[in-house]
Amino acid sequence: MPERSPWWYRGRGTVFLVLYALAFSLGTWLWTRGGAAPQSTFAWLAQTTGASPRVWLALAASASVICVLLRVWGSSYLTPAVVWNPDALDDVLYVDGPFRYVRNPLYLGNIFLALGIGALATPCGFGIVVLGSIAFCIMLADHEARGMRAQFGATFDAYRRAVPALLPRLVPARVEGSRRGDPSFAFGFRSELLTTALALGTVIVAVEPQLGGMPIFWAWIAGFVAQTIVALRERRRVSASRAEP
Repeated sequence: MPERSPWWYRGRGTVFLVLYALAFSLGTWLWTRGGAAPQSTFAWLAQTTGASPRVWLALAASASVICVLLRVWGSSYLTPAVVWNPDALDDVLYVDGPFRYVRNPLYLGNIFLALGIGALATPCGFGIVVLGSIAFCIMLADHEARGMRAQFGATFDAYRRAVPALLPRLVPARVEGSRRGDPSFAFGFRSELLTTALALGTVIVAVEPQLGGMPIFWAWIAGFVAQTIVALRERRRVSASRAEP
């Protein structure tokens, strides 16, 4: 059994949700308390730089799509027990796929998602969700690194020296004593239904900006329900396979 992680790790999904809620509530209050009109970050950037708002919306949607690509790629090398486990697991050290470039591709994806969705909040909200996501991802990665260091010792030290936590290296690394993975992109996609839905929501906003943030809201609802159903089915399947003689 894995060692129980602290509450903020076990509830990491809720913490990210709170960050987004603060971005669109507290961020709006902070931006308007001096008398400024509510304004999204992409509109503010368009006004500041002179570029079309659609250019910044396209960049926001691209950041969200990058999030999905990173997380699907990374999740494909993991298992349901790892991706959906509330605790940090340290039983396998993979250095394959995206893990040869960055130690935490899933958390890097979270930062790109914050850039994409945060562009729809006010500049203050953008700062809250992006800086908050970076800080929280560093906390999550550090917690996992301590467990991996205790389990794999010098091998993990070599991996940590070779591969950055969140800023990818340009060429793939090789670390003696690590394992190669057997990726399942079907599982990778199933495990990222929520982030895929959110990315789709940002793309819809980029194409039809007059819809405002409603596509993001409904994408979150649909993605959350779909992800919950898939996760429950996966857990039942794993439990049933373990119960077989």
